[in-house]
Amino acid sequence: MAQSRANTTTCLDSGTGTSISAFWLSCMSPTQARRECRWTVLWMQCWPIYSRDGANWHHFDTERPPVIPRGEAGSFDGGMVMGVANEPLIEVDSIHWYYTGSRETHGRSLKDKIMSIGRASWRLDGFVSLDADANGGVIETVPLRLPNGQLQVNVDATKGSLTVEVLFPDGSTQPGFSVEACTPIKGDHLHHTGSWTQIDLTQAQQPLRLRFSLRWAKLYSFRIIPYEAGAK
Repeated sequence: MAQSRANTTTCLDSGTGTSISAFWLSCMSPTQARRECRWTVLWMQCWPIYSRDGANWHHFDTERPPVIPRGEAGSFDGGMVMGVANEPLIEVDSIHWYYTGSRETHGRSLKDKIMSIGRASWRLDGFVSLDADANGGVIETVPLRLPNGQLQVNVDATKGSLTVEVLFPDGSTQPGFSVEACTPIKGDHLHHTGSWTQIDLTQAQQPLRLRFSLRWAKLYSFRIIPYEAGAK
């Protein structure tokens, strides 16, 4: 699993000697402190963490790179990234997260600080991905019951490919849904529909499992787009 930094960070507004009020998320990192002369300098950045029970939290990546890193020295968020909004703004093809950025660290007086509103942006579902290199990789789901619809994948296979098999709960391949019958997905896509040569996902026996086979590709997410009432 790989974690992705924001694709872009943008300064939207700024002011002097004021603090932007916002909710704090658990993705805020511990501060790193060191002593410079008489000042204690504290840097802050953002790390995403997740929990399955609301009590125990984990990082996505053992290296723990910041998901919203501080900007370069002198930039609007070069000292601290803080005050992250409690939820992102999700659009059709992207995710945006608003935050407070400061040129200065905690070692400066509040009256000397310039606080700005920033916006970090990612591709849709682009926080983390499951990656495969030239050796390839396989991802299998648990048994699922899916609504009638089309399988869509968010994948970057610019240098490689991704295929999807449909399995029975015991792991054997359902007729017509083998890797050979799947049309390989290549290129960079946010909403690519998976397809097989002579069969549709609605014909699969449920519950089912999905097996994604990747080579030089990054899988960000998959979803089922239900058919409207009366449609196939």
